[in-house]
Amino acid sequence: MITMRRRDVFVALLTAGILLWPGVSRAVTVSVLDVSAEPGQAGIVVSIQTDDAKGVAGGTLTLSFDANVLAPKKIDASTLLKGAGITVTSNLNFGPGQVRASLAGTTGIASGGGELVNVTFDVKAGAAPGTYDLGLQATLRDENANTIPVTIRKGTLTIKAVGGTGATGGTGGGGRIISVSDASAEPGQTGLIVPVAVDDAKGIAGGTLTLSFNANVLTPKKIEGARLVTDAGITVTSNLNFAPGQVRASLAGTTGITSGSGALVTIIFDVKAGASAGTYDLGLQATLRDENASTLPATVKNGTLTIKAAPSGPLTPKSGDGSAVLDLNTSAGDQNARTLGGVKPGQKVDVQVLLNQEFANAAGFRVILKFDLKKVEVVGWKKDGTSFGSAIDLPARAKGDSVDYGASILGGTTTATKGAVAVLTFQTLSDYSGDTEITLKSLAIRVSGVFNTLAPGASVVLSSGGSKTPTADFDGDGEVGFNDFFAFASAFGLKATGANVKFDLDGDGDIGFGDFFAFAGEFGKKLS
Repeated sequence: MITMRRRDVFVALLTAGILLWPGVSRAVTVSVLDVSAEPGQAGIVVSIQTDDAKGVAGGTLTLSFDANVLAPKKIDASTLLKGAGITVTSNLNFGPGQVRASLAGTTGIASGGGELVNVTFDVKAGAAPGTYDLGLQATLRDENANTIPVTIRKGTLTIKAVGGTGATGGTGGGGRIISVSDASAEPGQTGLIVPVAVDDAKGIAGGTLTLSFNANVLTPKKIEGARLVTDAGITVTSNLNFAPGQVRASLAGTTGITSGSGALVTIIFDVKAGASAGTYDLGLQATLRDENASTLPATVKNGTLTIKAAPSGPLTPKSGDGSAVLDLNTSAGDQNARTLGGVKPGQKVDVQVLLNQEFANAAGFRVILKFDLKKVEVVGWKKDGTSFGSAIDLPARAKGDSVDYGASILGGTTTATKGAVAVLTFQTLSDYSGDTEITLKSLAIRVSGVFNTLAPGASVVLSSGGSKTPTADFDGDGEVGFNDFFAFASAFGLKATGANVKFDLDGDGDIGFGDFFAFAGEFGKKLS
């Protein structure tokens, strides 16, 4: 229960614009890749990418350009966005010399970096040779609509004189830049994407790209050819064990790429759990060839990998927007158990999903919870409460770091759905320690064939600490009062397992009179 004083403070913080979200302190870099082209060239691609896409679920990207030089044709979503189910809406006439891509999704990207969108232009025939700015304005948001701070790096467009210097075998070259994108990650992160890109792909038909990295930090998993390469019929062969701390991608095709820019390959790594925080070099050696096997001159730009320090200190459960909550005490009447201490390896914990809004004539529900795969796993699920007692459910599906569960009433509806909806059972892994958070990403209620989807953002926290110093302040409001008594009474006589462990004040494994007497001795006290 939130007291009036705590509620007032909470509202004041929101009014002041303070976002209560643990990830907002991190800033990501959003960049426009440099590109070069010739007057009249069609289909050049300007890539907008980020070094760290973790948590991105929406936002806007506005690219500025010289309208006397470029004519926008289309905006394409990257595989990074498509894989996360994020939709991209294009506006090619957002403003004079501006295009905008709007990103919208319900789930944040799990991890990785690389291309966000690719903007395709035609170069006007009368474009004067020279260098032009490619400006960018970017707003990124997470799945709870909180802003993710960004640092912007604009790009440049170089218009080359027709027939200028640097051509090799008539296919262009000379001024092209091959670059490794900067990346950031956390220890133990999986699926880190490191793209290797080029600002001018015209004429490329083959070559080798060798990336060097710190083998004490990264483990290579696979190399994939980007669309720019695969669409041109160029085959990519990967060697993940080329040398200690090196991987190599070999490109081979019979026809050079007609035009464009962007990623040539993406290299996917797992970050080792023991990786130390710091900055590490991502070195590159590159040889590019045209369809006649002639070398294409290019400049190589190395990248950096930043390993961020693992979060320190205890996690704090999020209250969310209030539309729905998670509860660690499935007993009726108590919806305020947000933290559970003293959690042991292999312990099962029930997490109850409760809806705080009422939907009449509902026929089904669907819940999605997010959790840490390295801490817990889903081992059980069931419908809860009276609203959906007659509904038919299917097994919960765990996919990545989320679990999806739902049920539907066949041929009927319920008149009231407010209250308990479902219970999902998690079990800590055998090596569990520390804190872990389970978050209610979404709760959808089906009415008249349409899902009304909420994004509550509420969470609960499990902690391996706290078992040695039990407290009678069960609801965590800073004092031992009647709310704590009612919670205790609902668990009286039960075994001290799962969410009920906190009521076992004397540590004998049961919730009995010994615990009641201990509670009575603390009743009315304010805890510091």
